[in-house]
Order: sequence, then structure tokens, then C-alpha cells
Amino acid sequence: MRRARRGFGVPRRLSLQARLTLLLLSALLLVLVPLGAFTLQEARRASLATLSDALLVRLGFYSAVTPGDLVPLAALANEFGGYGFVYHTEEGADAGAGSGALRFTDTAAHTLPESVRRALEAGATYTGLHGDALFAVVPLEGGAVGLSVQAGAIGTLTQRLLSAYALAALGLFALVGLLGAQLLRLVLAPLNRMAAAIARRSPDNLAPLAVPDLPEVRPIAERLNQLLRELSRALERSAAQERSARRFAAQASHELRTPLAALSGYLEVLQRRPDEPRALAGALREMARMRGLLDALLTLARLEGRARISAPPLELRAFVRERFPHLALAGAAEPVYTRADPELLEVALRNLLRNAERYGAPPVTLSVLSREGRAQLVVEDAGPGFPEALLARVLEPFVYGAAGEGAAGGEGARGTGLGLAIVRAVMAVHGGDVVAENAPHGGARVTLRFSFPSGWGGERFSQGG
Repeated sequence: MRRARRGFGVPRRLSLQARLTLLLLSALLLVLVPLGAFTLQEARRASLATLSDALLVRLGFYSAVTPGDLVPLAALANEFGGYGFVYHTEEGADAGAGSGALRFTDTAAHTLPESVRRALEAGATYTGLHGDALFAVVPLEGGAVGLSVQAGAIGTLTQRLLSAYALAALGLFALVGLLGAQLLRLVLAPLNRMAAAIARRSPDNLAPLAVPDLPEVRPIAERLNQLLRELSRALERSAAQERSARRFAAQASHELRTPLAALSGYLEVLQRRPDEPRALAGALREMARMRGLLDALLTLARLEGRARISAPPLELRAFVRERFPHLALAGAAEPVYTRADPELLEVALRNLLRNAERYGAPPVTLSVLSREGRAQLVVEDAGPGFPEALLARVLEPFVYGAAGEGAAGGEGARGTGLGLAIVRAVMAVHGGDVVAENAPHGGARVTLRFSFPSGWGGERFSQGG
């Protein structure tokens, strides 16, 4: 079983305030420890330097007043808690020759370090720490005098300093922890207020949050507000789609009920009179009508559930000449490019042309245009046009009575009521739209407007658009 990862060894359950407080205390600890070590080292060095200077001063006074006398030197050594020693060169010998007498202020056996001996023989001033003993040497007439004292007092001083520093650091640590926690609570107050505001909300409340003034928190609030807006729009689209689906299902069931009832009646007649030709023709007609309605429903359902497509480049004039060679093509003489799926575009145009030929009046024209920087296809007829009362809804499913959806021809000529809805769905998956209107000279006009610029040249399309 994989263990949960933890950043920098901090448990994930700790609050942000606790994490920041720990971070602050860790930073303080990283400062206090080296600072304490440096302070103690400097204190020890300064103590040693002070003691060395004091020894040299007292030895210098001794050498000037009572040089070579062991009694005052012994008193001086007892004062510092150590022992003294005097070195005299032999008569006629030079200092540094290595021959002479060494006397101590006590009877104990002492061994001087080599560096101290060299200083004595050379008659030179010297101070040095050897183990726990601090040695000091000053020259005399015909020799040198020195002291050895224990540096334990310096160690005791260092320990006292360490204890005082530890207590001060502990107090400072606690003070910074308390103040830091309070300050962090104030700093994080905007986050806490935002969290409380979110907790008080009901699930259906998607209104934007108040944006805090704290610069570090403002991007979080703005991003949350963006997500809330997107979620609100998504829920609105979902609700609209649900209402549309329910309305579509109700309309589809109603539209299917009519041919089913007619088919049932014709079949009952055929059951009584199997040789009745009108009943057979009517049954076949209703079967064809149901087949067309079901095909249209399936086509519309596939299109409305489809995301926007990434269509290939298409030159519209060449496409129309290839797929509809019998039509007279109007509009721009130069090539007009866009991006469109040829099969879906053919479905849309066939629906438009079928409606125009069935319910309009000739001539039916198809124009390829480039307007406002967008490629357009326009289908017009010379019929009665769209009824003004239904003009705003002719692109919706199962809207009858329009010039494009069964205004004439009787019940048998009535269409599926889905032709223009399929056209709108085709343009929606291309990112375009449809405009249905009545032409100024009379007749219905339907314009397919693509979302891609129409000024792209063939060379650009040949390079991948």
C-alpha cells in the first residue's frame, strides 16, 4: 500500500496556520543556533584574550619590581589559581642558547610545553592555551618569568553564558510562536472568511464570491468565481437541454402518433377488404412518412449530441458544382473558402432545396457569397415566404405552417417538421448559424453563415489551413 506523500515532513492534516507557524519557528531556530554558537565562541575567545592581557600586565609589573623573586611570583600565581616559573640563563650565556636554570613557585613536578620552553629560552613575550592551562611569559634581565593558570573559569563562564542564552532563546521562541500565530491568524482571515462564506451557501447559490484585498488570496477568489460562472452557464445549458429534450420527446411522440393512427386504420380496412387498393396505397404512404420522420429524428439526435467538429478546408463553389450540378449557381465569381464537412453540408442543402421546391415556387436559386468576412450559402425561392407569426420559430422542430415546412399540399404532402431544425443543427456543429427570413421581392430566404473567414486562399488551404 502506497504511503501518502508529505511535503517537507509536515503532516498533511495540519492547518495552513500551523504549517506557517512551524515554518516561522524553524526559521528562527536556524538563526538562533548558529548565532548562539558564534556568540559562545566569541565570548570564550574574548575571555581568553582578557585573561592573557591581565597575566601579561601583572607579569610585566612583577618583572619591573621584583624580578626573579619567587615569593611575590608565588603570591601572584595563587591569586590566579596556578603556578609560576622563572628561567635564568647561566652566567655569560645568551638568551636562546638553551642553557639555564628553571625554578617553579611550588614543589610539584611540572612539564612545560615545548613552545613555552622556546619562549623562555628566547626571552620572548608569549601567551598560549595548552589543554586547560593558559601560559604567559614575559622577558626578564637574564631570563624570563611566566605563569600557568587553569582556564576552567572560562569554561564555567561559557556554561553560564550558554544557560542564559538558552533561556533567552526559549523565551524568544515562545514569544515569536505566540505573536506569529496571532499575526498569521490575521493574515489568513480573508481565507477563513471566504471559507465561511462558501460553507454558508446553499448548493444552488452560484453567485460570485467577494474578492479579498489580500493579493495572494485574490487570484484564488477570482478563479473560484470563474469556475462558479462556468458552472452556472453549464447548469443553464443542461437545464435548457433537458427542457428541449422533454419538449422534443413530447413533440416526437405526438408526431409519430398521427401516422401510426392512420396506418392502423388502413390496416384495419385491409384486414376486412384485402384487395382495397386505396387502403394499401395509404398504408404504404404512412409507412414512408413514418420512415422519413424516424430518419429525420435520428439525424437530428445525432447532430444535437455532437460536439463542434474540426472540418477540412472546402471551396464552396466547387462543392456546389460537384454535388448539385443541375443548379444554377449565383453569387461571387471568385472562389469562396471555409471549413465544412461535405456530407453534413450536403444534408443541410438538400433539406433546404427540398423545402423550397416543394413548398415554395420557382425559380429556386443557390448563391455562394462572402459577406462581412464570412462565407455564406443562400437558398431563395419565389413562393409565399414564411408566415410572419411563425418566422421567429421556423428553425425549431415540428413547426408547421411555414413555407419551408408544409404550408401547402394537404396532409399527405406535409413534411416531417424537422428539415430546418436539421439545417440549424448542421450549422451548429460547424460553429455557424442560420438566418430564415422573407426576401424583399417575396419568397423565403435561408442563409447559412459559417464561422470561418471567407478570404482564405487555396494556397493556405493546401498548406493545412
